[in-house]
Amino acid sequence: MQRYFRESGYQEYVFQGDFNDVRQHLQKGRPLIAALKPGAGAPLHYVVIAGIDDGDHTVLLNDPAERKLMKRDAQEFERQWKATGSWTLLAVPSPPGH
Repeated sequence: MQRYFRESGYQEYVFQGDFNDVRQHLQKGRPLIAALKPGAGAPLHYVVIAGIDDGDHTVLLNDPAERKLMKRDAQEFERQWKATGSWTLLAVPSPPGH
């Protein structure tokens, strides 16, 4: 995934994220990709974090498996995210000339 972004003219940053990181990047218009581990023995699953709704404690996800925007309980999302070490990817366009 990182190679794809790099080859497509993006700079990519992988880090151990938290909800504060998500809020900061979303406020700047930067959705994040997160790895989730739904359960023991289950393969990793990647989603795009599109928003956080603090009112009903949900995370808005674009899930390629479902092909739609979904709401996920924030606690359940965090449990599955932490199972991957809170793996998070940010991809931003490379500056011109790079």
